[in-house]
Amino acid sequence: MLGTMAANLNTIFAGIRSTGYKGLIVAVTYYSLTYPDTSGAALLNGPMIAVAKHYGAVLASGVEAWRATATAAGGDSCAAGLLLPSFPATTPPSCDVHPTPLGRDLLAGAVVSAVAASCPAASPVGCLNRSRA
Repeated sequence: MLGTMAANLNTIFAGIRSTGYKGLIVAVTYYSLTYPDTSGAALLNGPMIAVAKHYGAVLASGVEAWRATATAAGGDSCAAGLLLPSFPATTPPSCDVHPTPLGRDLLAGAVVSAVAASCPAASPVGCLNRSRA
């Protein structure tokens, strides 16, 4: 599965770069469903990190974006309100793997921070403007 994932990511990134686009690409790695054990996300993130770096993409960490909020809720991303509730509702309540608006916003913040950190001026907007190709 990880090999297929890497091959698919290579196809995606190569396709973007083959158009002549030299601008900024940001790859967001997976978040974790449980903290502090993020080993599942780390396993999935390996191919993403390797391929993204090969194509010069900036990485935003999904694991780190959610860490503080999930940790404050006892390490459970569902209890932290980062994951959508299962549908139909279950007893006890459970979640699927997709982010809530809060989870999405934390991931978006990680993207903005990664862009800013990659830019000499430390300005996400300025960096994006300079990266247009």
